[in-house]
Amino acid sequence: MNRFAQLVFTAVVAAAVPGCIAAAAAAGAGGAVYATTRGAEAMVEGQPDGLAARVRSALERHQVTITDTSVEDGGDKQTWEGTAGELTVNVTAERESPTTTKLEVTARKNVADWDKEFAQRILRDIVGNE
Repeated sequence: MNRFAQLVFTAVVAAAVPGCIAAAAAAGAGGAVYATTRGAEAMVEGQPDGLAARVRSALERHQVTITDTSVEDGGDKQTWEGTAGELTVNVTAERESPTTTKLEVTARKNVADWDKEFAQRILRDIVGNE
């Protein structure tokens, strides 16, 4: 029975790996947006410098007034902070590989409350899914 269980396990893993790789590739290429505990994240093609105009444009469309920006690690990490009504909005673009960047958007009402839906709308707009 041990040998049979090993064969079944091996078959399941072998079948699952190509699907996982395909899903990961699709997420990176298409910029799939997923929810986090405080907002939303996505992996997108491109580098932080190349995404800056899209970030600013999306923030403007969602009536976020940019109050601060920063560039770190020679441009590998860029952040934008702003306000929209009672919300403090943060966007972080951080290089993950030579061809991909991780985007994270949060929209905080106060210390304990987050507007995840607003963050997701902004991020979808940045990655072109809105």
